Amino acid sequence: MDILIRAFLWFLDATAAASVVLLLVLAVQRLLRRRLSPRLVHALWLLVLLRLLVPVFPDSPVSIFHLLQLGKASKQAVVLEPLAENRLPSEMVENLHYAAFPKTQMHPPLMEGSQQPANVPARQADEGTEQAGLSYSLALRLAAVAWLAGAAALILYVAAFSVKMGRQRRRLELLTDPQIVSIIEDCRLRLGIREPVPVYTGRQGKSPYLSGLFRPWIYLPQEMARELSASQLAHILLHELAHHKRKDIMWNAIGSLALAIHWMNPLVWIGMKRMKADRELACDACVLEVLGEAEAVPYGMTIIECLKRFSPVGRQSELLYFFGPNQQMEMKRRIHMIKSFKKGSYKLSVAAVLCVGMLGAATLTNASSPVPSTGPVPASAPQTPGSQSASTESVEKERILFDYDFQRPYASLEKVVKISGFKFKVPAALPDGYRFTVIHFAPKEKAGTSLASLRFAKTVEGINHGSFRLKAQPAEADLEAVTDDFDQNDFTTITIMDGDKKTEEKLEKKKETFNVNGQKIVKFTIQHGDEKDFQRHYFWQDQGVQYEITNSGSNFKFKDDEIISIIGSMKYPDEELYKRFISEEQLNEGIYDTGDVKRLPEAIGFVPKFPFELPGAIQADRAWIGDKMNFSFPENEADKKNRDLTIFYKPKDETKAGVKRVKLQQIKNNSMYETMKKNGTVAFERIDGEKNEVKLQPVSIAGKELLKTVSHKTDGPLSSAREAELVVYFWKEDDVCLKVTFWNDGPADDSPERNRILQFLMNEKPIDLVNFK
Repeated sequence: MDILIRAFLWFLDATAAASVVLLLVLAVQRLLRRRLSPRLVHALWLLVLLRLLVPVFPDSPVSIFHLLQLGKASKQAVVLEPLAENRLPSEMVENLHYAAFPKTQMHPPLMEGSQQPANVPARQADEGTEQAGLSYSLALRLAAVAWLAGAAALILYVAAFSVKMGRQRRRLELLTDPQIVSIIEDCRLRLGIREPVPVYTGRQGKSPYLSGLFRPWIYLPQEMARELSASQLAHILLHELAHHKRKDIMWNAIGSLALAIHWMNPLVWIGMKRMKADRELACDACVLEVLGEAEAVPYGMTIIECLKRFSPVGRQSELLYFFGPNQQMEMKRRIHMIKSFKKGSYKLSVAAVLCVGMLGAATLTNASSPVPSTGPVPASAPQTPGSQSASTESVEKERILFDYDFQRPYASLEKVVKISGFKFKVPAALPDGYRFTVIHFAPKEKAGTSLASLRFAKTVEGINHGSFRLKAQPAEADLEAVTDDFDQNDFTTITIMDGDKKTEEKLEKKKETFNVNGQKIVKFTIQHGDEKDFQRHYFWQDQGVQYEITNSGSNFKFKDDEIISIIGSMKYPDEELYKRFISEEQLNEGIYDTGDVKRLPEAIGFVPKFPFELPGAIQADRAWIGDKMNFSFPENEADKKNRDLTIFYKPKDETKAGVKRVKLQQIKNNSMYETMKKNGTVAFERIDGEKNEVKLQPVSIAGKELLKTVSHKTDGPLSSAREAELVVYFWKEDDVCLKVTFWNDGPADDSPERNRILQFLMNEKPIDLVNFK
């Protein structure tokens, strides 16, 4: 019952917010009726559908709900967080709010920003809150049950109707008349529809319609097929096919779902009826865009002629009829639109898209609540570590510069904790010999949810003796649902390659449950053939965060007591753990945001140049920190750990002639430049790990000395014939060696374009990190 009440409270808040958006859409349509195209008029209803069906919206300072304070409690109800002192979502249900509490309660519920009365002890207040959280009035309970029953009845009605139409289709006759089939194919091709849409005929209705959500089909009455001319049939079939092209059946189904959920709101019934009428106008406009203005009047006459001769007595609201709404006012709107139609008006202009975007920003967001920078968190807004956002900890937002990896590798746990937006625990104790090697972070925009993945490994004399991964992400479902989904959908088969032959083999799973310090752990053992312990997965949830440990490999199995030790040691990281969770092995790290750039001096030992654009509209595409191997062949293992910065550039418009690729690298010199100049060669690493010696020659550009390689390929004789050759330039500034690589797939060597880029980079100053934002 508690879940039902929360869902009903979400409905009250969501339907109130959607009503505001619906009235706003009607007002915009009314005020701009002479300027909005039929397609845009119908597209505005998408805002209403989204507001009716999407459970949670982001907060925004431009939301229209700043005026009404709607939409806040919908987020709380959906994620099943406690409402602030059981407060209902808005003033719209104020009477229900007070009715939800028993009359014996001495103090009314606390509202946002209020304080606990001084004469109520804290413990008593907590007990009262707990009791109130489980107490709802009979009126509220009955209203919630009635809402659920009505919604279920309407959904079942729509489902039953879909089944009925599927059965009715089987009783109809597939239309095979060559002339009509030819008209159908011509209409389909004119609308650009690739797949054929079958047309059925019979005597079961007087009006043509489109049906079938997943396998669309058209019904054309026998009487029409016999009596109408070829041009009139083309008009009818174009209209129904236009519904199919516009995906109107899908939008009709979504509208029916929205109506089922919000059946208690009379405004939604009015809005859905108006949306269907606007859909017919948009469909007419789509047809006329194909037919042209000259055919507008004959198309309108077809509608009028069919209404006179074939107008049906009743109709099913779930179908898309050619006649559309037959109320006199709506028919006048339809005929007026057809008469005034202009070629090209169906297309959405940039201004129209911007209009919808601006309305979306104002209507599909909630009023943002200011987060206090100091002072205690009020009791009415509790936060768990798993749900606490980075903004509540006054973390400065770091601007994204490059976003090229699905999972970003980092050497520092502290960095990922800072940018992840949620708090998660890590093991304070590891099995003997294991150490932290890397942490990958996938942002919500890439993975659908923020995901941190830590890898731990045991290496002896360069040989891997075991590894495991720990994943952490905000829990979006309970543990049972997560593990059931894993059991049914993940790791069910494995692909085996035998030469060119590929076979799928089934994997077996064994599921077990145990507890660690009162925490439920679900363990899966994946079995493959004779390998009874092919892979192991451990799932658990703690304070709003979902965790998973994965251990795989036939020789690298943990015992359960080792896993128990790891899980039992989990804690939120402190300064000591941050220092321990810095990987010395992860020498290659991507540069993604402003924070990564600001940490460059610590990583590479100096403040580098970091231009974001080069002459010729060539822009930075990605950047990363790597080991010495990326710059030139290291002299020894210690030299290999020297780190360089690489920035890769490519043109904004890659179709234009000019420089196609440029790479700028910077590293501490350590006499490297002097050695290259003395030897007249530079060594790069080949694909097989050996040296590739390349000759150097001194050149002068703008009065400065540089060392330039001959044209060469990275892997020397091991390079493929298709691989482009390179020319590399080196020069020294203070104790920094700079390297610029050009690929010989653009302008010729020593071209003005290359020289301009080199001069620009030589004159560029190191980045001003103090003012860099």
